[in-house]
Amino acid sequence: MKNSIRTIIGVVLVMAVGFAIGAQALDKEVILHRFNSGTGEFGPAGKLLIGKAGNLYGVAQEGGANGRGVVFELSPSSTGGWSYNVIYTFLGVAGDGGPTGSLVMDAAGNLFGTANAYEGEIFELSPNTSGGWTETVLCTITLGLSVSPVVIDGTENLYGTLAYGGYYGLGMVFKEARNADGVWQFQDLYDFNGADGAQPWGGVTVDAAGNLYGATAQGGTSTNCTSGCGVVFKLSESAGGVWRENVIHQFAGTNGSDPQGALMLDATGNLYGTTQTGGPKGFGIVFELIKSGSGWQSRTLHAFTDANGDGAIPNTALVMVNGNLYGTTDSGGGGQSLCGGWGAQGCGEGFELSLLGSQWQKTTLHNFTGGNDGAYPQGLMVDSNGNAFGMTHAGGTFNSGMIFELSPSQ
Repeated sequence: MKNSIRTIIGVVLVMAVGFAIGAQALDKEVILHRFNSGTGEFGPAGKLLIGKAGNLYGVAQEGGANGRGVVFELSPSSTGGWSYNVIYTFLGVAGDGGPTGSLVMDAAGNLFGTANAYEGEIFELSPNTSGGWTETVLCTITLGLSVSPVVIDGTENLYGTLAYGGYYGLGMVFKEARNADGVWQFQDLYDFNGADGAQPWGGVTVDAAGNLYGATAQGGTSTNCTSGCGVVFKLSESAGGVWRENVIHQFAGTNGSDPQGALMLDATGNLYGTTQTGGPKGFGIVFELIKSGSGWQSRTLHAFTDANGDGAIPNTALVMVNGNLYGTTDSGGGGQSLCGGWGAQGCGEGFELSLLGSQWQKTTLHNFTGGNDGAYPQGLMVDSNGNAFGMTHAGGTFNSGMIFELSPSQ
């Protein structure tokens, strides 16, 4: 399901479910921008990045002047609303195109991301003196396929994963860092062999000590899934610069399977994530891993059911604001058969999980219908006021995706 441009029967859905939006939504949705495949870019992917000045940054995988996608900036307007501006159009040559999703920003305001049009690519966008942005290709990856978005640590090293490739062809974790001469260099940190995981789609998360955490969609020791149900892993650098893996959690189907999104690390070192499938109903879960002595304890915070307005197939990373977790599901929520997949019905939902006592309670923020309000949400970023920003991969007025804001209902 990664990096695919999906469409829906938008006109039919607007007519069929237009009256159901208000009944499902607990938060108010405001559309900030509509993509249009007929006149420009389409297929937005990944989470939005909120910059220091409150601007939003993201990518569209297709379209633009060269047909290979764009990087855009959305800025608050002085008269209200938002101003959309394409800051880079991918060239479509020499591997430059098909951005994978979420961007990161360094202290100087430079943007970093990855692309997958041909071979993998890690790129940097820097503001230039003419008021525009200049792209620098940091690395062209020939060791494997399906490069994840990157994360950045405190010393501005970049880390990510390849879902395929590496020594065993089952994926790898990489580092991109400047050497003493300021030249960017690519380093293969770890190659998965299947028993310790396979196909790490979602990238990694880095803690304050420099350890890396991530999940693989397949592999591990469980025989309940054809190629393994996936694992959660930790990578630590030992003496001599060797990185060693420790599998800290095994998925087995009933406790989730096929994790696709990156993990989230809270201030106390607990990990949170989602699995795309598995759980009691087979439609995925939200899980927590708590450090306990020399090991980790897991618990399911919510199991999706694809029933009674609940979502299905969560495949994006979570965010935490003021102790609450926010995320999206790719399907479910609305019960519309024309929009969904993997046996689920519906165009996805935005949700919040809040801790009440010792239990987590799920609240649906918005059920997407595939009409003007979009379909297949790509994750949420939430500001300190509880406003959630995100994109949908499809749907909207032109069935090409859109950028939205969910504001708490008064």
